[in-house]
Amino acid sequence: MAVLLDSGTDCCTITLAGAVGIDTATGLYAAAVTAAGSVAPVVLVTLTAAPSVDTSAAQILLALARELAGQGRTLRLTGASPSVAARLRLVALAGALTHENTGAY
Repeated sequence: MAVLLDSGTDCCTITLAGAVGIDTATGLYAAAVTAAGSVAPVVLVTLTAAPSVDTSAAQILLALARELAGQGRTLRLTGASPSVAARLRLVALAGALTHENTGAY
C-alpha cells in the first residue's frame, strides 16, 4: 500500500493505493495525524486505487473524521468501490463518502 499526502491550505489530500490492512495501516495513521494537524478546512481521502480497506484502516478514518469535526473541519472520502464504501458505512462514515469521481458509488 502507498500513501501520498498533499497538504495545502484549502485542502489536505491523502491518496491511498493498494490494499489497506493492519499490516500497512501505519502509513495511513501517520498521514491522518499530519492531516489533523494541518490548517486545511477539508481533508480529502482518495480511495480510487484502494481495492480494499480493512477494519483497522476504517477505524483510523473514523478517528480522523471525529478529530476534524471537533475542530470544525470536514473529512471527505472519494473514489470508494462498492465494497470499500460498504465497509466505511459499517463504521459510520457514510456521511463522508462522496459521489464524485466514481461510477461505483
